[in-house]
Amino acid sequence: MTSYSSETTGQAAVEMSEACDKDDRFRFASDGLYVEERGSSRCSNETAGPTAQGAWKAVSAFDSLTVSGVAGDGLVLRNKWQVIELSEARLTLSWQITLSSGAVRTTTVKLEKE
Repeated sequence: MTSYSSETTGQAAVEMSEACDKDDRFRFASDGLYVEERGSSRCSNETAGPTAQGAWKAVSAFDSLTVSGVAGDGLVLRNKWQVIELSEARLTLSWQITLSSGAVRTTTVKLEKE
């Protein structure tokens, strides 16, 4: 993972990934299997095992991508994402939620191919 950040309207973006996240791998297999592999640098707040699996599905020629799993599976990317960038080397995903205050929180994840 290159970056996992969150930005709320009127506030500066906050980088949510830590050094221990940088060696984690995210795999999207052609059969719809999604796998998150934790690297050797483990985060202190990590509760999931070294590997978590789910499923992924792209919609509308990769305009959006949904990662699904089950509660407690430890999947970092379980959500419906808008695809911001998709190239041979990089995948950038984003999702937004409107808070009760009316502010909009945007979460963005950047993954780069090794």
